[in-house]
Amino acid sequence: MPSIFHALNNGYTGLATTQTAINTVGHNIANAETEGYTRQRVALSASTPLDTPNMQLGSGVRIDEIARIHDEFVFKRLKGSQQQKEFSQFSRKTLEEISTLFPEIDDVGIKNNFHSYMNAWAAVAQDFNNISQKSILAQETKNFTDSIQEVRKKLVSMQVDLNDQLAVNVEEINRMAKEIADTNSKINVAEAVTDNAANDLRDKRDRLESAISKLIDTTVTKYNLRSNTPMDTNINDRTTSYNLSIGGFSIVDGATFHEIKLDTLNSANGMYTMMYERQDGYKFDMTNAVKAGKLGAIVNLRGDKIDAVTALPANGKIQEYINRLDSFAATLITSTNNVYATSAIDEMHSLTLDLPEDASFAESELPIKKGSFDLIMYDVDGNEKGRRTVKVDGGTTMTYGAKSVLAQLNANVDDNANRNELDDFDDKFIAHYVDGQLSITAKTMGQQEGYTIAIEDRGTNFAGAIGLHRFFDGTDATNITLKREFHEMPARIKAYGRADEGNNEVANRILQLQHNKVEFDAKGGKVLDTFSNFFDGITAEIAGNTSIAITKDETYTAQLNAIEKEYDAISKVSVDEELTQLIKYQTAYGANAKVITTVDQMINTLLGIKQ
Repeated sequence: MPSIFHALNNGYTGLATTQTAINTVGHNIANAETEGYTRQRVALSASTPLDTPNMQLGSGVRIDEIARIHDEFVFKRLKGSQQQKEFSQFSRKTLEEISTLFPEIDDVGIKNNFHSYMNAWAAVAQDFNNISQKSILAQETKNFTDSIQEVRKKLVSMQVDLNDQLAVNVEEINRMAKEIADTNSKINVAEAVTDNAANDLRDKRDRLESAISKLIDTTVTKYNLRSNTPMDTNINDRTTSYNLSIGGFSIVDGATFHEIKLDTLNSANGMYTMMYERQDGYKFDMTNAVKAGKLGAIVNLRGDKIDAVTALPANGKIQEYINRLDSFAATLITSTNNVYATSAIDEMHSLTLDLPEDASFAESELPIKKGSFDLIMYDVDGNEKGRRTVKVDGGTTMTYGAKSVLAQLNANVDDNANRNELDDFDDKFIAHYVDGQLSITAKTMGQQEGYTIAIEDRGTNFAGAIGLHRFFDGTDATNITLKREFHEMPARIKAYGRADEGNNEVANRILQLQHNKVEFDAKGGKVLDTFSNFFDGITAEIAGNTSIAITKDETYTAQLNAIEKEYDAISKVSVDEELTQLIKYQTAYGANAKVITTVDQMINTLLGIKQ
């Protein structure tokens, strides 16, 4: 027969377990507003009964575990939704900022300045001897080119800012990943004893996981997942091993941390590449493996490849916009300069070119095509006195060989077929190529006779490509500007081809450019379009990308809100529910105390019995 102290033990176990349960409820209430805290429950079961000859006698209650109410499957979906939300939110914010640089209304921005520039040319065409109209043209050209440069600078500045944010976020990911590895080590120590759940440490790890998932797309593998259906059907927790990887690269393996490193070796401009270093020292570029989270948006916008030559991003949305703006400006420069070169002048000088003397045009990045162009000579009255034809093909160079441009210009050829050896192009002018600059200047005879020259192109873009007798300086949106000479003296701007009365041919041909379809470099190849339509295409693409980003952000926000509600319903502390639990355990505590008081009275009764 069990002793009276057995009953005392039953009351004591009830008192001890309810006290632990009250402590747990208090812990939940205290952390009701703690971010990432998961509510806990005490799992109770009857202690092993005492075997007697005729029966099993209950021996009180015991605590099996203090468990987190955590569903790993819902948590995984929550992290995935957070990644999508952070990607779409950051993309939306950045694209909305970019779209302000390309307003769609007609009276603001580059397109408006382009129309003002063309209107100024129209005014010059109507009154080409009016110096004030040329001054207005010079100012409108400056406004136009300044706006192109300014937009490009802002896009590049955004790339640099994104690059800096990439570095900051990678540093933050490394810090949190290392903290996860350290936490794993502590969990292993704490849970070395069977069923000793390190709930608060697991909460800390989950908070770090969630924070990292907002920054970058991670894959977390937790082995031997265990449920606890009798206690709560939502419990899917308690794993035995842990691995966190990014794009297939293991960053945290249990208690081991592998750092993500930043490399700028391929970029003199400090553009970062994310590198993963194996234990043998071999490094992998993991930048293009980043597809989600805030960092995924940064990489998508900035670009995941760095060009070894330019030291700038080779891809990315912003770089695509920069490339298209560069194409717009470069084509405008080439087309305008090609037309402007038809105006007669006494000497011509090109831009300074990075073109070796023996390099063919086909090997260069210059937009020079197969065809021919003529150097036309005019006398002081504007009469054509001869022309020199220069042929260009895939093997043509500037100076190397008999078919070079220089050789063809300086060749002793009877241009006029009149057997007069003193009235040809090579008698009046000479061409030089020194330090990357092509110059065509008058010889003594040409100077004395007041001869001028102009270029008539037949498909080569030669004059426009090298800036030979140009209206614009520069090569693309980086440096497009009105030629310095015209900034200082707008009166020197020419509206005519040859110097004769009423000739406004150059101004009219430049005006016509706005209606002509010209060739632009574009993603995937060449496209034929007008300047306005091509620029509208840039604006439309940015507007379209922004609209898509807004729609995705709204969709992912709704999805995240739904999953957060589901997750909170499972794991978040409900103060009302905890107060109900507190009352329940308070009542149980009082009842168990009553058992102990009763047993105490029984013992006193026994001790008071007289022998």
